[in-house]
This record gives sequence, structure tokens and C-alpha cells, in this order.
Amino acid sequence: MTSIFDLALKGTLSASDLVGKEKEIDKVDEKTLYTPLGAAVHSNRKGNIKLLLAHGANPDGVPGSRLPLWIAAARTKGAIGDIVETLIAHKVNVKKTDHVGNDTALHAIVQRYRSEDDLDVIEALVNAGADPKATNQRGESAESLATKRNDKKLLALLAPEKHKKTHIKDVLMITSLIMFAISWANRKNPLVMIAAGAAATAAAVGSQLYGPIKKRFKVLGRRSKKVPHHVAEKLEKAASAEAFKKEMHNYIKDAHLDQFFKDDKFLNHVITKAVDMEADPKTTVNVRDLTRLALYQPVLYCDDSGSMNQDNRIQLQADLGKRITSLTTRLVPEDTGIELRFINAPNELRMSKPSSNLVNDILLNIPYSGPTEIGINCKAKILEPVVYRPIKEGKFDRPVLVSILTDGCPGGPNGSSERHDTLKKAILECGKFLESHQYNKKVVRFQISQIGHDESSKAFIESLASDSALSDVLYCTTHHLDDEFKNLRDNEHRLEQWLLALLMEPITKAD
Repeated sequence: MTSIFDLALKGTLSASDLVGKEKEIDKVDEKTLYTPLGAAVHSNRKGNIKLLLAHGANPDGVPGSRLPLWIAAARTKGAIGDIVETLIAHKVNVKKTDHVGNDTALHAIVQRYRSEDDLDVIEALVNAGADPKATNQRGESAESLATKRNDKKLLALLAPEKHKKTHIKDVLMITSLIMFAISWANRKNPLVMIAAGAAATAAAVGSQLYGPIKKRFKVLGRRSKKVPHHVAEKLEKAASAEAFKKEMHNYIKDAHLDQFFKDDKFLNHVITKAVDMEADPKTTVNVRDLTRLALYQPVLYCDDSGSMNQDNRIQLQADLGKRITSLTTRLVPEDTGIELRFINAPNELRMSKPSSNLVNDILLNIPYSGPTEIGINCKAKILEPVVYRPIKEGKFDRPVLVSILTDGCPGGPNGSSERHDTLKKAILECGKFLESHQYNKKVVRFQISQIGHDESSKAFIESLASDSALSDVLYCTTHHLDDEFKNLRDNEHRLEQWLLALLMEPITKAD
């Protein structure tokens, strides 16, 4: 029997399908994290939306589900004004945040902004109590997102005190000109002058009074002409691609990555996959975070010292490595994947751009023995071949993100030059090298995380975290990966969300 969810997604749900299924009306689909209402919203099935709400569906979704209002703002194709109005009429909480990225619906619609039709939606959300200053997981507010777009119409709705005063001055100036023209043309008929002048004034200030007029007289706002579904879908896809492209170029500029991505081929590949991924209801990670992550050449630097044989650390590192590879390469071309490196094992051809399954196999089967010369080998196995040599040869075409997993404190055999501060010196030396070759030192970023509960490892990472000389290029994970992973491993959606947020930390913290 077809589920309520599937019927709602297809738009074929009827009242008879709901008889005796009251307990399923808010059931969360495991693949999409949508309730049936969320599915109907995603597919823009207005009749099914009203039917589900009439039968008691929660307009806010339920714990663990994506918010129907966020789905409308972020993913629904076509005009969404009627959907948003319907949800607001059913007392949806417009301030509620989606559990992926902590975005409100207002964040989503401003970030996605496709055309002036969306202005009605933004105004409706603000009038219903949405806060333009509320921040998401990345510290962005709807107002700050609109400011980056430099869109006066958006800002007039989101930052009224700051922007509407200027807008009103412009309106009054236009009104004065209209009144003068009308007065001159009808100077012999005072009644016409008064009536026409009033009409002109109303038209000129309409944007200021639009909300109250709409509420009082039930006048609908901007509405697009009916467009065939296949045409609307094509236009929507093109608009989404353009929005992603603009956002990525803005980020590239803000993050001082201007020296990269001169050829749009790489970016276009990422954008095409991002648009398709965002349209897929099964996508539960933040696609915009994935696009930023995709800009960086990922390097996974793993600990293969003898101490890793304790406490199931090898299996944990393999599980993490497989998932990190999957996330960092999900949007990029096949020939631009991850670089896998080890403290002790020599670099091999198969460690360059391996699949996530191959990473898992290598991590499970590599010999785990030897010391922890983490700093010496960071320079020799990562910085030399991935950063220094490509720069000298004019082939450095992507910024780099080095993710370090370790369970111990630095050390080497007798005669080794590895010291407690060798990794720090390697990172600082990298920054100086980059700046001497006219690159911003932040184009190579580092992250270090602890596996296991070794106290000396904890002290080592804490010493790096408290070192101000490293703060803008190194991010130290403060919690134990073991504990977080064990808590989340039975929930694949939350595990991916947590891991993506973890990988994004050195990128967002250094911006």
C-alpha cells in the first residue's frame, strides 16, 4: 500500500487515504526527514497541503523533521506565496530554525531569492514575526545576507529603520514631481487635480503601504503568470545555478581566493551538482556549506603510529575517513578528490584521489606501528608535494584544507628532530612561504582532532589551540571524536550534518 508520504509527494493524496491513519500524518520519512506535509510542500501540492493541515498535520513538522516552512523557502519550485500564507494562517512558527544549519525560512528565502515574487514571501514572513537579525550556525542573519546582495528592495523589507527612511524620501520626491505634473495639466479643474493627485500619491507610496492594504482589503500582491511546469522547472534550475555562482564568487572574493578558479569549468561542475543535490528531497546536509568545502583540496592526514592499536581507534579512523572523503568529494570532478597521507606509511599512488571505499580499505589494512613524527612528515608528505612544489611550478590551482587525526603526542626515535613544536613551526613556515609567493596565508588551512582519550594528546592539541600565532589558520577540535561518533553513528543524517559542520570549522572560523 502506498504511504501517505508518497501520495503527498506525488500530489495524489485524498481524504479517504487519511481515514484510520491519524498516527501517520506526522510520520517522518527516514530518507528525506520530511513529514507528509513537508513532502506536499516540496512538490508544491497546494490541495494536499490544505488537506493535511485540515486533518491535523503539524505546520511546524515534528522533532527530527525538516520544517515545512523552511522546505517552501529553500526547495519548493515555482511560486510559494500561497503555501507560505496557508502555513502562516495555521499558526506556523516563523522564528523556528531548521536543525540543519540553524536556518529560519527567512534565511532560506533571502539566500535563494529568485525574483520579485519572493518579496511578497519575505514581507509576509517579517509581518508574521520573523526576525531579520536572527543568526544561523554560520553567524549569518537574513539582513546580512541581503546586505551582501546589495539589493535595496530586500533591505527595505529586512532593515526598515535603516533603509526605508531613504526610500520614503525618494518616494516623496517622485510624488512631488507627479503632483506638479498633474497640477499643471489640470490647473483649470481643481477637483480633477485633487482626485488625480491622491491617486498618484497612493501609487507612489504603495510599496510602503502594501502590507497594511493587503491585510485590510485582502488584495493579492505580485503574482507570476501561469507558466508550463517544464518551463518553470528549467527557469528555476537556471536561477538556482546563477544564485549559487554569484554566492561562490562572493565567497571566493571575501576569503581572498581570487588567485584560484580562473577557469569556470571546475566551478560550473560544482554548481551543476549542487543545484541537483539541493532539489533532491533526500539531501539532508547543507548544500551551501558543501559548495564552500568543495573549493578546497582536501588532505586527510592520519595517525598510523603503534598507539592506534588501542580502543578500536583504527576502526573509528576508517569510518571517519570514509565519510570525510564522501563529503569533501561529493560535488567535485572525479580527478580532483582527496589526498590521503600517513605519519609513518610512505606516500603511494593509490592514496591520491581514492574513492571513499578505498580510503576505508587502506585505513583498515595499513600497518599501525612506529612513532608520531607528525610535524616532520606534515612538511615532507603534505606541504612539499601539495603546496610548495605546485606553487614553484605554477600549478597551484586550489586552496588546501588539511584535516589531521591523531591519538598521541609528537615524538620520534633517538636522533629524530621531531619536537613538541615541530608541527607549529611547519604551519607557520607554510604561511610565510605562501606570503612570500603573493598568496594569503589562509589559502592553506589546518584542522587537528583527537582520536582516543590520551591525556598527552589532549594537552598537545590544547597547546596548539591556545597559541595565538596559529589562530587564523589552525582549528583545533575541542571534543573527542570517539564520543561524538558513537553517539551519532546510528543516525546517518545527523552524523553527516555533524561531520560537515566539523569540516567547515577551519573555513568559517578563519573567514
